[in-house]
Amino acid sequence: MSIRHTVSNVLNRGRTPISELQPNREEIVHRMYTTLQKSCSKSDEPPKEKHIRNAIVQTHEARSSALFWQLAAKLPLAVNAHSCWKFSYLLHKLLREGHHSIFRQSQAYLAKLEELSRYWSHIQGYGPLILSYMKLLILKIEFHNKYEFLPGSLNPPSNIKEKVGVEPDAQFCFVLDALDYLEKLMETQKAIFRTMDRSKNSTSSASGHNRLCACIPIIADSEQLYSFCVKFLSLLHSQLPSEPLSGFRTRFLQIYNDLKAFYEQCVTILYIRQLIQVPMLPSSAPDFHSNIPEVNDAHQTLRRANQIEERPPSPEPSTTESLIDIDENHGFSQIQDDQFQIYAQLEKAQEEVSRLQTDLTNTKKEQTIEVTKLLEYISQLEREKLEAETSKLSLETNQATVNSLKTENQELTKKK
Repeated sequence: MSIRHTVSNVLNRGRTPISELQPNREEIVHRMYTTLQKSCSKSDEPPKEKHIRNAIVQTHEARSSALFWQLAAKLPLAVNAHSCWKFSYLLHKLLREGHHSIFRQSQAYLAKLEELSRYWSHIQGYGPLILSYMKLLILKIEFHNKYEFLPGSLNPPSNIKEKVGVEPDAQFCFVLDALDYLEKLMETQKAIFRTMDRSKNSTSSASGHNRLCACIPIIADSEQLYSFCVKFLSLLHSQLPSEPLSGFRTRFLQIYNDLKAFYEQCVTILYIRQLIQVPMLPSSAPDFHSNIPEVNDAHQTLRRANQIEERPPSPEPSTTESLIDIDENHGFSQIQDDQFQIYAQLEKAQEEVSRLQTDLTNTKKEQTIEVTKLLEYISQLEREKLEAETSKLSLETNQATVNSLKTENQELTKKK
């Protein structure tokens, strides 16, 4: 499908006639379309940051993410794993830095993201990564829709304590959601590094960089969330007894260890050092029982482990062959109408097999019980038969004895 054809489709989708649209509307759609093409190409290499920045800027220019979602529906997200992974990274960057309306407008697409995650979950390679990343993005959208005072970058307002709520219940819920968010971030980065063991996915290869690019927004999100948890856990420990918060301390300590190892691993990778300053966690975990107010300050403002290193400029592609062929039959609608139907049928068949296996197991158990009861009944009948035969034999013996005695008695009588 040509770019002009796709642009016309998007323009005609709304209720407003084309004649009433602003003159540069078609140019805006064309620019966003081209940006998505370049950001979500089929090649196993990271998207260029300038294309990501262009997408971010364009959502601010439009003051909306509606056009992004309309065009995203035409990407081959259910066809090409590399495109779907890059789309996940692009969406994460837009959620962090794009126009603030993206969270409200993304709410309508959560079901589609869930469909994508389930679709790729059964496929090796990028499948598990896409599953984990999509789950993370869904959680991020829901988190920000719940705490609307927090921007996508998670940079806190100066009055964040008042925004969250001064009541312990509100702070308790906020810490709970922040810990859930952090655990999902750690789950996603672990999934990424599990795939880096193979030589072809090393940290210096294009394929490795494609996977590692997601660590950049993960680092940025996790740093702020870690600071929130330290701040509000300290507040909660100053207001509540220690025992009810023991579960929070256990979860936080695990996150502290995972996050510390994650940052230490990231700072050893040149590709990551060229894109972000990696934070450093203090050598020991926070002390939430201390009465000294400043004891955990080092955990709320983290030091940097590196300075951003310059990268050599990447060569531009000489042709447009690397651009993806966006087709109406490849996007979200295709998942719902075609591939997802196949997946749904497969899932239904698996559920039916599981149900039949359960029924078979239950039937076998019932049969075993019935057979056991039948054998016990047969044994009882055999015992009763044996007892009856024994009684009959005893009766016959007694009868013979009686007859013999009668005969002897008669003979004695005759002799007399």
